[in-house]
Amino acid sequence: MSAATDPTSPDGAGPGEAAAREVERLARRLLECLGPAPADRRYEAPAAESWSAIEALAHAVEFVPYWAAQAAAVAARSDTGDQPFGRTHDDPARIAAVREHANDRYEALAGRLDEVVSSSATTLGAIPRAGWTRTAVHARRGSMSVEQIVRQFILDHLDEHTAQATAAVKRVSTIQEGTITKVFHCGELKQGCTTVIRGATNDDVVAQAKRHAEAEHGHTEHPADKVAQVVARIRDE
Repeated sequence: MSAATDPTSPDGAGPGEAAAREVERLARRLLECLGPAPADRRYEAPAAESWSAIEALAHAVEFVPYWAAQAAAVAARSDTGDQPFGRTHDDPARIAAVREHANDRYEALAGRLDEVVSSSATTLGAIPRAGWTRTAVHARRGSMSVEQIVRQFILDHLDEHTAQATAAVKRVSTIQEGTITKVFHCGELKQGCTTVIRGATNDDVVAQAKRHAEAEHGHTEHPADKVAQVVARIRDE
């Protein structure tokens, strides 16, 4: 099962068991990507307004159990599905978790991720089949089922931050070697934004720009025409 698919396994497992397996698989993948990286490259952010690999890991340690608990709470509701749930990118607890653990030892954070993923997998596995279709309302994304909550806020989210952490390590390596060549100024498209994004390739810059747009500007969709506007403004540094 990929992170972007319905968490119902073809081997007959229910959605809870399948989602539990997937969150465990994605967490292992994150640690497999970061484990071999040189220590200094895990802690250095590749650009202003970007997270280091260790910050992405710290974020995963916080958001996986948060959203697992949110999903379980929505699944247990008996209302009409129009009640709110969750949080947005500017939630203080979300931001604080990254800042407070940005300098933690990698081994400690990796161990903590194993712990929270294990407990979260248990939480997801305990959601009954009927609970996966229950709905609640997110402040930005509107009505969402429990299946959508788990897929978008845990599975897809883990997949995205694994890519982010891996790319961060690679970008730091590129910067240290003096070969970084591409730059994009967000203010050219978003008036007033001072963020400057750098990367080794256009694809690298675009991936960072998408994450920046989601985190700082609330854009959760990335239409092809908007991506093209970003690409057109990427320059050699």
